[in-house]
Amino acid sequence: MASQREGVYEKIIECSRREFLEKGFLKASLRTISKNAGVTTGTIYSRFKDKEALFDEVVHAHAEKILSVYNRGIDTYYNFSDEDKCSEMNRLTDDCMMEMLDIIYDDYECSKILICCSEGTSYENFIHEMIKKEVDSTEDFAKTLKNIKGQKDSCMDKELFHMIASGFLSAFFEITAHDMDKKSAIKRIILLKKFYTGGWERLFGINFV
Repeated sequence: MASQREGVYEKIIECSRREFLEKGFLKASLRTISKNAGVTTGTIYSRFKDKEALFDEVVHAHAEKILSVYNRGIDTYYNFSDEDKCSEMNRLTDDCMMEMLDIIYDDYECSKILICCSEGTSYENFIHEMIKKEVDSTEDFAKTLKNIKGQKDSCMDKELFHMIASGFLSAFFEITAHDMDKKSAIKRIILLKKFYTGGWERLFGINFV
């Protein structure tokens, strides 16, 4: 009996992952989860406030790993000198993307739940929160170029930066929507990065190192 009690949490999480992955948060059923886990719904409620709290338990640690890599990349960028922002940003972006990709594939199922099955939870804005930081750093980069290269004001503005950042990050996380193996994902992410790098070079009139 003691070993069964000790395994209740693990069984609930295992069955929750399966249910969220199959149906998404909105259609997932605590009754189904409890039935598959061999416990009552009361047992689930004794451990988790509600269905969203259970979803949070499933994805939180994994989401934080991805965000920590992204946020570290953003912080590193802001700590660069103006000259290094221009020379190192492309390399920094490559490193950040590959490290996030590694984390995604460390637990691909959880990544898929986080990105594709989170509608109705606070995590449905997971990518959007990253987009906002991407827009801010892009604005800073544009100002940096203006300061050190004397570039004139152009038609580029925050709304355009948001469109581009949204397209880029949404495309990056598409690897979770298409059940892509890691080798294929790496190949496509490299091509995606080349596509966007070329676009930025044309818009900013520079060549990234």
